[in-house]
Amino acid sequence: MIRIGLDLDGCFSDFNTRLLQELNKHTGMSKEFPLGEPSMWWYPTEELGFTQGQLDEVLDYIQANPGWWAWLPRYPFTFDVLHELATLQKNGKVEVYFITARPGDIEGPTTEWLRQNGFSVNTRNNTPIRIIQSDRKGLVAAGLRLMFFIEDNTDNALDILTTTSQYADCGTIGTVGRLDKLDKHATPTMVLLIDHLYNRDARLDNHPNLERLNNVGQALPYILGAIYA
Repeated sequence: MIRIGLDLDGCFSDFNTRLLQELNKHTGMSKEFPLGEPSMWWYPTEELGFTQGQLDEVLDYIQANPGWWAWLPRYPFTFDVLHELATLQKNGKVEVYFITARPGDIEGPTTEWLRQNGFSVNTRNNTPIRIIQSDRKGLVAAGLRLMFFIEDNTDNALDILTTTSQYADCGTIGTVGRLDKLDKHATPTMVLLIDHLYNRDARLDNHPNLERLNNVGQALPYILGAIYA
């Protein structure tokens, strides 16, 4: 059985469009992305000109209202990919971990979003929803010995690539985040990076353990190929 890590925002859920809508609502503005999506990571202040105070106010609102996360729009192919991964997990082919840096009490609304968007749950058939909140994704990937990690953030991708290339192994899920044992037989995690304007970073170019994809639908052939190789 292989283990897969999935980031949500920027890969499956369209956080950026929803955040811009919230910023416009709170400020009375009607700003749009000039290129259709953010061209840089800190786009609210650096690209669109919202003040830091305006951004902080909206982020505080989101954290105080965790149900906000249950209503994010999804990207194309999201439902089909999540449904296929849930089926593969039910059949004992994969273990899926949703690894997110979302703040606050987000497990309930995130679980609800996943149910609505293809990752159906049946605990009797081994399809639990495993959600891990962490911004140290390299340590989590190493601790879980993930084969694949679907991600969109440049820094997270580099962290995953660097940490797992050291063949670090925590051994069990209970020790995620503590690298206390080396396993030279482990395999570095393959990062499947969902392409966006904001993550076109030269530091990721030509990395042997990274593939840049146009959408999450292109991730399935890698996963299915590993399962049935």
